[in-house]
Amino acid sequence: MDVSGIEQLSICIRYINHVNGAEICEEYWLEKWGLEIDYLRGQGYDGASAMSGHVSGVQQRMKELQPRALFTHCRSHALNLVVVHGCSDIPLIRNTMATIENIAVFFSASAVRKHMLQEEPKGSMETHSSVKRKTGGIPLMSDTRWGSRGKTVGAFLDHFKSAHSALTDLESRTSSNSNKANNLRHSMESFDTIVTAVTTNKILGYIQPLTKELQSPNIDLMTAYKEAREVAQVISTLRNEEGFCDIYAQSIELASTIDVVPSKKRVTNRQQNRANTPSQSIEEHYRLNLFYPFIDHVTSQLNTRFVENSEPAMLATYLIPSALSRLTKDKQEMMVSWYREDLPQPDSIDQEIHRWKVKNQPPTLLVSTAKDTLNMINVQYYPNIHCILSIYLTLPVTTCSCERSFSALRRLKTWLRSSIGNDRLSGLAMMHVHRNRALDPEKVLKRWDASGHRRATGLAGQGVVSSETMDYHSIAGDNDSEGDNKSQEELGDGHGLMAKQTQLLIHRF
Repeated sequence: MDVSGIEQLSICIRYINHVNGAEICEEYWLEKWGLEIDYLRGQGYDGASAMSGHVSGVQQRMKELQPRALFTHCRSHALNLVVVHGCSDIPLIRNTMATIENIAVFFSASAVRKHMLQEEPKGSMETHSSVKRKTGGIPLMSDTRWGSRGKTVGAFLDHFKSAHSALTDLESRTSSNSNKANNLRHSMESFDTIVTAVTTNKILGYIQPLTKELQSPNIDLMTAYKEAREVAQVISTLRNEEGFCDIYAQSIELASTIDVVPSKKRVTNRQQNRANTPSQSIEEHYRLNLFYPFIDHVTSQLNTRFVENSEPAMLATYLIPSALSRLTKDKQEMMVSWYREDLPQPDSIDQEIHRWKVKNQPPTLLVSTAKDTLNMINVQYYPNIHCILSIYLTLPVTTCSCERSFSALRRLKTWLRSSIGNDRLSGLAMMHVHRNRALDPEKVLKRWDASGHRRATGLAGQGVVSSETMDYHSIAGDNDSEGDNKSQEELGDGHGLMAKQTQLLIHRF
């Protein structure tokens, strides 16, 4: 819903462009273009029940019209849910996230306070991203902005010492925010906050690259599942004493910058509001009550939300040379039965797959992605396999492209332009999203001229030209004497007139 209360719909079409090799493209369609639903093979939405509901959601209604439209829950939304639940289900992390968010809000509410966080980078060994975070303040958290939690925690650790000094300075002043600064400073001086922030930043650092990768239009479904499982496997290898040793040492070093001594909460027989696992040392306490539960929760969420899809359409990944040896007879029959209606030569698919297996036997250098396989395949020899992989690559992975269009909508339709019409808004949105494409001004003006919505009209058939059009011609025409001898027929020619109007408008812009 935009600022004027009108619900907007953004539709992104994912297809394969075979002009210069196999290129996965995602285009925006903001109007009804008469697309045939018979060619629909995949649909993707976020997790809202209105879109993803299996009873009366959009995906179910689309399946009633086209049963072969495979539904995919946006993988970027699924990964964001992993981070959100991981940071909210564990008490220590939930409390620390609330503290960091309050500190970020406190400093972002005032330009003076935000300037107090900006410190000059020390030394020449700091990375560009670290320098950018130190001079950019602490960004706000958001449950819907992917990767925001990792960026916020990282910026909080970069600004830790300067934030503590700023809060101490603000606390000593007589103002309405002194009490709030005092509470935030005491929260920062808790060793729970320090060790939890370092632990969270460490684990989320493994998820951050996956967040960016899932937003790429070139990724396919099985690659997304594979990358997520690999991240879960890597994080699970940290679940030992050595994995937490470096985190604890970094926490002690960070605590020493503000003179905080490591400590732990007392252990009671009955405790419901925080972790209470018995431990012999401070390090063991945080390892058992913070580090291990967080790793278990994140890996469990990743394995649950990124479980391999068992739909027959996903079996096309076994045609990739690196996975071809695992293509059994049963899997091949299920795959062929789902794709048979779209195959150009369905009667020879079994022989074609057999030739494909013989061609891609080890020790041949085997391709490991569907896109690379589609680029190397000869469509004349393997038309069915080419068709199967093309359809598979069009299956949606995320809805990032649609999300970007709504981000553009907030920049286009503002409170000062809340009465803009839908047609104009759609055109502006398309120009904004595809701003890298070159536009032909003459074609734009010809289309506008054909619409009839113009104030200056030249009647070519009657040889009548308005005074405003004559001014266009006199300004945009030639400066030599031949320009004054133009015949009335040439002035009445629509194409010549529009070309001169185009030149004039370009000069005005």
